[in-house]
Amino acid sequence: MNEVIGRSVFNNSSSETFKRLEACLLEVISQHESENSAADCCSAASEDGTNPTGNPATLRMLGLLMLFHNLSMALASVRSDSLPNLEAFLADIESEGQEQNCGAIQDFKVEFVLTAHPTEMQRQSILRLLRALLETLMRSEDAADSGEVRDLVELLWLTAPSRSGALTVKDEIENGIAAFKNSIISALPGVLATLGRYRSNPQRSFNFSTWIGGDRDGNPFVTANILRFAAKQQSDAIASFYTSELLKLEELLSISDSLVNIPEDLLELAASHPDAPRHYADEAVRCALSEIRRKVQERLFATPQELHQDLQIVHGALSKIKLKGGLADRLEHLMLSVLAFGFHLASIDLRQNATIHSQTVAEILADTGVTPDYSSLTSAEQTELLSDLLANPITYTPSPSSELSEIAQSEIQILCAADEIRTVTGPDTIRYAIISNNRTSQNVLELCFLLDTFGLGGASGVQAVPLFETIADLRRAPAIMSELIECSQYMKRLGETGGEQLIMLGYSDSNKDGGIVTSRWETGRAEQALVDLFQKHGIPVRFFHGRGGSIGRGSGTTRQAIEAQPASKSSLRFRVTEQGEVISKRFGTKEQTSQHLNEVAVELLQFANRPNIVESTNNSRTEILDRFSQHANDSYRKLVSDTPGFFNYFNQATIFRFLPHLNIGSRPVSRGAMNELGQIRAIPWVLSWAQSRHMLPGWFGSGSAFAQLDPTESDILARHYSDDLRFKSVVDGIGLALCKSDMRVAKDYSSLVTDKRTRRSVFNAIFAEWELSAAWFTKITGTDPLDMDEQFAGRRRLLEHLNSEQLLALQELSNKPDDATQLRNLKLTISGIAAGLEHTG
Repeated sequence: MNEVIGRSVFNNSSSETFKRLEACLLEVISQHESENSAADCCSAASEDGTNPTGNPATLRMLGLLMLFHNLSMALASVRSDSLPNLEAFLADIESEGQEQNCGAIQDFKVEFVLTAHPTEMQRQSILRLLRALLETLMRSEDAADSGEVRDLVELLWLTAPSRSGALTVKDEIENGIAAFKNSIISALPGVLATLGRYRSNPQRSFNFSTWIGGDRDGNPFVTANILRFAAKQQSDAIASFYTSELLKLEELLSISDSLVNIPEDLLELAASHPDAPRHYADEAVRCALSEIRRKVQERLFATPQELHQDLQIVHGALSKIKLKGGLADRLEHLMLSVLAFGFHLASIDLRQNATIHSQTVAEILADTGVTPDYSSLTSAEQTELLSDLLANPITYTPSPSSELSEIAQSEIQILCAADEIRTVTGPDTIRYAIISNNRTSQNVLELCFLLDTFGLGGASGVQAVPLFETIADLRRAPAIMSELIECSQYMKRLGETGGEQLIMLGYSDSNKDGGIVTSRWETGRAEQALVDLFQKHGIPVRFFHGRGGSIGRGSGTTRQAIEAQPASKSSLRFRVTEQGEVISKRFGTKEQTSQHLNEVAVELLQFANRPNIVESTNNSRTEILDRFSQHANDSYRKLVSDTPGFFNYFNQATIFRFLPHLNIGSRPVSRGAMNELGQIRAIPWVLSWAQSRHMLPGWFGSGSAFAQLDPTESDILARHYSDDLRFKSVVDGIGLALCKSDMRVAKDYSSLVTDKRTRRSVFNAIFAEWELSAAWFTKITGTDPLDMDEQFAGRRRLLEHLNSEQLLALQELSNKPDDATQLRNLKLTISGIAAGLEHTG
């Protein structure tokens, strides 16, 4: 069987290979599990006269089977009758007069932030076919055997599963916009319309933002021109949608002026058309819509509110002539879209490392003669200087004689581009600038100075958002924010940018830094302490949760994410990252998007009326959890920092060292050295451990921590699991990671480590901790971790085959790192295993 199987395979009736393979696929589509799928695929390839081992056809088929398992689950989820019904839920609240929930309906605000995924495996071509397959199956429960489904299966088989070249930032931007075009734009207005029957400003309920094109932390490929490209592509996409919708309404609303009473404001709008089509004479509604469409196409509306006002005139006219039904709903949905997406589609967050901001500030202040060596000032001196600069902003344009570094020049260009973009498409285009590696209050003031200097301050300016992501930073967060609250110039600026402080909490790097238990414990403690601080000062605060797709990066169900928050009003203002396979899973189709938005709304409103997390204020339990976290952290740091040869083990027993050769991301896998924990990016760190089935970031340290507690403390933790939703979400996440790990497979990967002493010491430490962790999980929950995910059981055999194939590829690559055939096979197995685990990194 050739590497690329052509149509001849399908047309050759003597070949039974594809028939066998297709049968496996259709079986998985029709049912959730197929016990013999993996064996059937391998035997089918073998009977065709080829060795299934290392055969790309077999690897591709196994990967497709994994994707089809996911497709089957998505289909079952969309069809489920047990999902929350937002309309019914809101009606119940209104009828029962639940005061607290009625208030929550008006207050809750959710923002999804789409981020680029450095290890996203699936091409848009594959995702489009899978989406078409899901939509076809949704139309009929008996569609699995239809010709349309078989055609799509065939196209999937004929489509290369991975890209031939490297993914660029522009590719990521276009992929992100595709999610809006495919589902979000069409799904959001319907949900907002439902909320609009119970809420005064439904468009504030759900918003979408993105990091794609604005996140330059460790990514040298995000430049000022890339930011301009991202903003223009987004603006063009939403304008195209408005134009298309207006044209459809224009074609259908052929209402004669002679048959109805046309309001005067509509007649004026229609008369303003400079070149109305001749056949629109005496059809003012049509003519008005044509004029609105012309102004959208020619970018003549100064603000989205102006467009909304014109649409409101048409809507008012339709109401007066009592036109109801689908067309009126369509216009209402378009109006809601304008309020939600404006002319920018999604707000672009800027993100950069605090050290880059500091360097840029130092160079500007030296160039302007303010201070020759900013970095030599004490913290107090820096704060005083920055406060003065915020009170008396300077203007700065680099002169030809300015000796700025490339880094500083790039930052200035980005900020100037952001100012240009906001001028064209409005302030909502860029609202936040995230500060990675934020360790001091001066880091926030430095960015505020840069923003103000380059036109991004003042009313509706860009807000500087600290990101606390290491364990030490999370612990420092309350003190840092307290210092900022005491800074009058900072508070004045915060008021100008909306008055609500946004703070980002990082789950990925805190996990990489301190392990799963300490990451979650310190994130929760920091959030609660910050809530208390801002409540004390009467300042609204909102948290931005930097969650990823895997357990080690903050993943979990929507309910777990919501319930892990403090019982505070701030928790109703929920901002969260969505990336990679999570975007495909939650926003793949219009139905999936509507379902997810409905679910989030219901979960938040239920959370608002639930007296949860009271127990976390119990001092004795807090002390036990604190010790539990510290023990877990000690165990984790002992492994990653104090175990000789640990990074050699990580490099050799996982796929990590080969990631730079696979063209599966647009940015480097590390910010510097590939053998330093602090330099390695969290996503490839998690990806590598997941692929080898160690799943280490999702559970390591929990077993040792539990073992060091006495029986009484263990019993208290068990009760805590039963009655504290925040702790339960952490424990359940650890259980899921344990469920998806496989120490037999991990041991096979450890055989790749050349030094026997390192191989034994590191794997034995991991295995011993795994046994302890599995035991404590069962003790706490009464459940075997292997039973945490019933659906996962059907994937184990498929994953075993894929892991075996990946191991073979890695063995060959250990001797010949540039072997193109084995790199291709490695890439195929990574894609299949990621689909089986339902996350990449």
